[in-house]
Amino acid sequence: MEVAKISSKGQITIPISVRNKLQLKAGDKIVIFEENGRFYFENSAMLAFKRAEEAFAGEAEKAGFRTEEEMQEYMKEIRKEVRGIRLRVMLDTNIFISMIFFPSNQTRELAEKLTERHQIIVCDYVVEELRLVTDRKFPAKRKFLDCFFRELPFELVYTPKTISMEDFPDIRDTKDLPILATAILENVDVFITGDKDFLVLDVDTPDIVTITDFLKEYS
Repeated sequence: MEVAKISSKGQITIPISVRNKLQLKAGDKIVIFEENGRFYFENSAMLAFKRAEEAFAGEAEKAGFRTEEEMQEYMKEIRKEVRGIRLRVMLDTNIFISMIFFPSNQTRELAEKLTERHQIIVCDYVVEELRLVTDRKFPAKRKFLDCFFRELPFELVYTPKTISMEDFPDIRDTKDLPILATAILENVDVFITGDKDFLVLDVDTPDIVTITDFLKEYS
């Protein structure tokens, strides 16, 4: 048995042994419920998963899904139906190069679709790559690149400082791993790239596509 003291503000410190058993950490939520005059509490997240498991037990099989892979494939079909929904779309460095340095009707259409319908996601790694290219090859144009990123409506995400290769799909060029890891960890919906090393990867999320594929599937 553990004893805890209530503060003047009604706060209670849960003993560390109890926190460890319930897998509770700072910031976690707990659920308090009453049963026959006694009060109990549980880890809110773990309880949510437990209730979901119980509620959906056997439902996949009843719906005709024989394996998890079959349901994952069904989810890919559902993803194709969200064309009218605002998606978080991350752009690779080579896409920005195409849009800025080699603009075409296709890249202009992409820019229009992205700004009108979706949320553009840019990782700091891509920004630094573009700045490095500009500083080395077009130093007089650096101020225009900075202006571009000030005016472009986008969500900036950050590449993790340390990356374990074992946690992510194998990719031929390991220098691409920071961008792949960012796209996966930030849970973006779509990653647009022209790099074949990305396009051959088999990942559930994000959907890795070319500009052509994006305009075809998500317009």
